[in-house]
Formats: sequence, structure tokens, C-alpha cells
Amino acid sequence: MKNLLYILLCLLGLNGNLFSQKIQYDFEDWITSTLYPEPDNFTTLNFQSFFSTTKPNVYQVSGVKGNALRMETTRGILDTNVVPAFITNGDIANIPYGGNPITHMPDSITGYIRCKIAPGDTGVLALFFKRVGFPVSINVIPITQDVPDYTRFSIPISPSSIAPDSVFFLITTGSLDRPKAGSWMEIDEFEFINVTEQMPNSNFEAWKEIQLTEPFEWATPNLYPTLLRTAVPVTKSSNASHGNSALQIENVKLSTFGLSNKFGYAGPGDAAFGTIVNIPFHSNSAEIKFDYSYLPVNNDTAWAVFYFHAPDQGINTIVSSNLIALTKSSNYTKFQRKLNFPKFSDSLYLEFFAGGGYFAGIGSGTPQIGSKLLIDNLSVESIISSNQTVDEELAYIYPSISKDFITVHLDVSNSDIFNLEIFNVNGQKVHSDKIYFNSNELKLNTTNLTSGNYILKLENRLKKFTFVFQII
Repeated sequence: MKNLLYILLCLLGLNGNLFSQKIQYDFEDWITSTLYPEPDNFTTLNFQSFFSTTKPNVYQVSGVKGNALRMETTRGILDTNVVPAFITNGDIANIPYGGNPITHMPDSITGYIRCKIAPGDTGVLALFFKRVGFPVSINVIPITQDVPDYTRFSIPISPSSIAPDSVFFLITTGSLDRPKAGSWMEIDEFEFINVTEQMPNSNFEAWKEIQLTEPFEWATPNLYPTLLRTAVPVTKSSNASHGNSALQIENVKLSTFGLSNKFGYAGPGDAAFGTIVNIPFHSNSAEIKFDYSYLPVNNDTAWAVFYFHAPDQGINTIVSSNLIALTKSSNYTKFQRKLNFPKFSDSLYLEFFAGGGYFAGIGSGTPQIGSKLLIDNLSVESIISSNQTVDEELAYIYPSISKDFITVHLDVSNSDIFNLEIFNVNGQKVHSDKIYFNSNELKLNTTNLTSGNYILKLENRLKKFTFVFQII
């Protein structure tokens, strides 16, 4: 069942129609998308290749024994940049930091390789054996020749009188700064000789699917940390106030590859790129309801943002601005607020933040890492009488159920000019026109409308009227 529901209730009573629009999110439905596999224990630049070319440039192929690893430099689709291809067991942004534990120096490293190196480029195999972070043996082997078929190699390791405690490993198809397009390399069955300790997954058999999980029809910042294999800010929680799941937003810090970004927000929108967008909401009133629980770090404050928009001379303006501070609440707390707008809205911008500092003008400016916000049973609903107007003038339509024509009655002066808009149950505009009232009544042809419920809006600089009718 879709989380976003538009419900129209018409013809409730004889003294006027009633229109109710309800946006409902229960966070029961989540979407998981598989992006690509990554080799266990190793870091790649697949995230950069994914953004530039929509596919990874380090991936799994058949090898000498089972799986092997293939790397290839790729050129971006929309630019001329070439994405380098390499793997490492350490920190890409701080070479040669990181690595795997090892307590003895091996005599050599062996494995299988086949490759094609673009003219003017050089592949590199680098091994740094370290003790408390300081190199005790540095091994940098250039790779310049093409090797068309899998060939076994054996490379001696520079000896050291100091026993290492870790090893940093890196292999690349070419320069990391200015790689040449077209280089590729396949490697398999890497092994240190005369030691029992090996780098985990050095035979490249183990791969892990990189998967992006987000709430249905919601945008989050989960993509970047998912690609970088770090903790994501928006997750599905079983701690729900209704149903089986709730939305959990947690402030996290992305500090990989030299980045230092803080994330912790979610709202309806484009899930693929984390872009929150306005959703249709046609009303001059609203009732906001949701359940929340908030566990802040230090004195952090969560925020709920509800901006109701309306067009004004071609500019999307805010008719109701609601910034709601959410403070500490270990158990679920019910929030409810009723709103009346000075004019009819046509859309709603909705967003939640797990801490201050994300949204311009609110918060402490420093969201605290680890603050957690749970949201469940969220709804925004309006109830509009079809005879309710901004002006206290007699206004109605008849018949309210029709096949071919409806008549709009307004007590307005002759020659009044109005903008007319008709919306369907999904909030989509199906008709617009500029009309002239030469009398108090205007007959509208509705034969081009399919069966269903509709909202009719009339507006000019001084007056606004809204009606609901049904086509059968």
C-alpha cells in the first residue's frame, strides 16, 4: 500500500460539500536497491566511478581459482575526467595509514596477474610493512608491461630487522593523479610466502553487495555513506508507535576520503539523490500529526519543518511557515497542530532533522553526533467546506454531481476576471483558464473530465473561492 495517500470525501450532507485531503506516512514500506559488489577487506574508488559512469570500475570476474578482481580506468560520461582504478586495505585519503595486522616479515609476495597498461601510464604494487605506524620495509613495484594471459609472479620483499605489526597494501592500474583511460588489470590468489598470516580475502573470493535502503517515497542522505561503506543516518526501526516500523534519523559524521560532513535529515522526495521536493497539498487549513521520540546528545534539538507554498505571480511563496522544535522524549510523544492559511496552498515542503544546524536559521549550528529521532504515524490533513470562501459572499456550484456541465454561482460584480483551475484527486492540475463573469453565474463544460472527484479554484487579486464536485 502506498504510504502517500490522497483521500477525497465528497457529498457529506446536503448543506455543502466537504473535501478532505490527507497525506499519510506510516514508514512500513522501505526500498532496497543493490548498487554493486565490493571486495571484502579492500577499499576502492567505486563510489567515484559510480557517480561518473553509473557503474563500478573494480569488480568481480572469473580467475585462476574461482573469483578474481578486475580494475580498469574509466572516463566519466558527462565530463572528461578519468577515474583511477585501484584497491587498498588502508585509508585512501591518508596513504599509507591503515592496513592489516601482521607480526612477521614475509620473504616474498606471489599471485597471478594479467593486464594492459595505457601508453604513458604506470601501474603500481605497493607494500608498506609498519611498526607503530612507522614504515620498516617499503616495497614499490612499477607495472609497465602488458600481460595478456594470467601469469604467476613472485616478488621479493625488502627485509627488515624490526618485526612489523601491520601491512599496508595498494595496487593500481596507473597514476592516481593523472591516470590514462584504457588501462586494466586482473589479479588473483595473492599470498605472502614463509608466514602464516595473510591479508584477509587476498584470494578475492569474498564480495559484499553495496545496498541502499530508504523509506518509500522519501529522500535521505544515505547514498554517500552507503557508497563509502560507513554508517547511514536514516534507518528502519522496529521501535514503532504504530505498525511494525518507524523512521529513525541519527546524526552521523562522514569522515572518509578527507570528507568531514554531518548528516541527519529526511523528507519526501527523490530517493536516488536525496533531494527533498514539494508534494501537492491544496488547502487553506491543515492539521499536522505525528508521533516522535528523541534521544539527543548533550543539548541538541531536533526539528520538524512544514512549509506550505502557493504561487504568487509566478513565484512560489510560503503561506504558512512552521519550524517545530522537538526536545528530549524517551517514549513516543504525540504532536498535533491545527493551522489556517491566509490563502490556499498548492504544495507542502516537509523535512525532519535529528539535530540543530542543518536548516538555515534554526538549531544550535552544531548537530551532535549520535542524536536519534524516531518518527511514526505522520499525517497532514485538511478539511475544506466547498462553500467556504475568503470573502463572506454567497458562492456555490450546482449540480454537485454531474456528467456534462456544472454551474458556478458567485455574487460578484459584472466583468470580474478570475483564474480558474481544476485539480484531480492526486493533486494534479487537469484544466486551467482565465474566465470573465458577465453575470452571477458561469456554466462550465465538464465532458472532458473522467469520472471522479475534483477541486475547482477561482481566484483573482481580491477574491478566492474553492468548490468540490463529482463527475459520474
